Amino acid sequence: MSNLQKIVILCVVAGIVVFGGFFLLNNYIYQEKQAEDAEQVVEQAEVMEEAQDEERSQLFSPEEVNAYVGTYGYGNVGEIGGSGILTIRETRPGILFFQLDVNRGPPSYNMGYIEGEIALNEGIATYTTNEYGVCALAFQFEEDKLVVSYINEQDDCGFGGNVHANREYLKTSPEPNDISPWYWKNEGGE
Repeated sequence: MSNLQKIVILCVVAGIVVFGGFFLLNNYIYQEKQAEDAEQVVEQAEVMEEAQDEERSQLFSPEEVNAYVGTYGYGNVGEIGGSGILTIRETRPGILFFQLDVNRGPPSYNMGYIEGEIALNEGIATYTTNEYGVCALAFQFEEDKLVVSYINEQDDCGFGGNVHANREYLKTSPEPNDISPWYWKNEGGE
């Protein structure tokens, strides 16, 4: 191998090392910048959420929100026509967390479960998810009941066959029961 070939190979190797180092450095700087941007977005979202919570806390008195918190239901397990339990608890000012568990009843006992956060607006809240298709629920709070209905017949909520959430739920307790699957697997179930 001649000296010229050795110099060319050495230049190529040096170029690869320099280019690789530059690429790695550039990639590191890019990732750091993205991490900083993500942190800023999270911080901005937290600030906005705090401002919204403050605004909601001025709109809703604790008495008004506490009037909605509790357990609602219909029917009895094993009855024709099915049964359902719906719990409501406050997570932040004006924001409620719901858990809805419905059962069709005999003979199939098909079931449905959904949970999420809803924002109050003059006694009405809506919830939309695309997890199983389009599911859009409206929650209308009345004195001792809660009426749940589908918005524009968007009822693809992932429930079993012929299981529906739209109906009137009577308030059975001012305390919310925990009906989450986690609860049944880890605390209350066998």
